Amino acid sequence: MGLLETYGALGAYVGADAALKAASVTLVSKNCPSGGLVTLSFEGDVGAIKAAIEAGEAAVKKLGISVTSHVIPRITPEVGAMLVIEEKQPEKEEAKKEEIEKEEVETPAPEDSKEPTKESAYVSLKGENYAVFEKGGIDELKVASLREIARKLGITPADGRRIQNASKYQLVNAIRHHMKGGDHDDS
Repeated sequence: MGLLETYGALGAYVGADAALKAASVTLVSKNCPSGGLVTLSFEGDVGAIKAAIEAGEAAVKKLGISVTSHVIPRITPEVGAMLVIEEKQPEKEEAKKEEIEKEEVETPAPEDSKEPTKESAYVSLKGENYAVFEKGGIDELKVASLREIARKLGITPADGRRIQNASKYQLVNAIRHHMKGGDHDDS
């Protein structure tokens, strides 16, 4: 577990952004006790946490905002119980082999609409369904999750780049294009 403590929303946003971009960690909680103090808690592997906390701290210090940080390598259950952490659904049993499923669901077209509506499609990753064509669906996933979905579906980005080199934008477009049933071209 890693903790990053700063003053104000700006410092918290910059620190969280830098930490989440630097390593594969999860923002577990944001605590605002009083006086503008904001504490961010991160979870992940010890090495990833150290890298993320260092990056977050450096980014906040560039702004000239006071910041403190600490990494707890292996937190004990007693200390973990003291922390205010939002409960997440357990994924222990689902960690075996994630399967990507395609589901086609037709949505009724509004009568006064001039354009036909896209059919809604969903992909499943780690037991959760994500909408392919709706805002807040796959476009909210991290690049690593999008790469995993693309590999499971057996698709490559439209410009022929390898999945590991594709950007988030390219991966989202490739998945959407695949779910429409289209061939991969440069359009």
